[in-house]
Amino acid sequence: MEIFKYRDFTDSAQEKIYTALTDICNEKTYIRSNTISEQAINLFLNNVIFVIAKDSKADYIRPLIKASVRLQPPDSSLERIFNEIRDKQASLKNNEQINAVTINYPDEVGKYGRVLKRKEIELMVIERVINGNPFDKGCPTGFRSFLDKQPPGMDEDIIEDCQQDLALQMFDKNNSQAFWNLWDAIVTTIRANPEKDVYYIYRLLSPAVLMDCKQMHPLDFEYFIAFVKERMGK
Repeated sequence: MEIFKYRDFTDSAQEKIYTALTDICNEKTYIRSNTISEQAINLFLNNVIFVIAKDSKADYIRPLIKASVRLQPPDSSLERIFNEIRDKQASLKNNEQINAVTINYPDEVGKYGRVLKRKEIELMVIERVINGNPFDKGCPTGFRSFLDKQPPGMDEDIIEDCQQDLALQMFDKNNSQAFWNLWDAIVTTIRANPEKDVYYIYRLLSPAVLMDCKQMHPLDFEYFIAFVKERMGK
């Protein structure tokens, strides 16, 4: 069975679960001893649904990466991404003890800062797949030639604008595939033209791919191309 309840365990297993849970309850100083009764323990256990997760770690991460098959990371990399997300979530849960708090509705969990948000998970996945965080401070080498032509003191504003537009595209819920198509096209084009500069790569990209990224402008594309080239060592 993949989904089962307490009653589906063998009698000996039920006894071990019951005893272990009772011992844990007695150890918790915030649980009043007069509430730890056989009736309360059984009521709780009979309401628990046990689920066996049969998908592999890689299978959980793969749907988040919408790039073409040839650019999909190997399972070992996907498993590392899964482990990092799991460890990050665990650190949030263990960061601060919240005792004697009753959660009546699922959305109340968000008040305690104990869960990863969707954008955090997506950014962790994207960061690992493209080998870096595109929002790190600093300027990609291939983008420096453009900045050198701008008025003094404009560097940070230009980079920030590019990063903001890129973020909007990365997390566009209405067209999440557009970013992955862009990344796919950039990597493929760089591999075919490793010696070419950022602007040359930009001119080779499909107009359809570029137009589909409605949150981005020409300069944003060049910034992202420069970032990917740098991470690829090209």
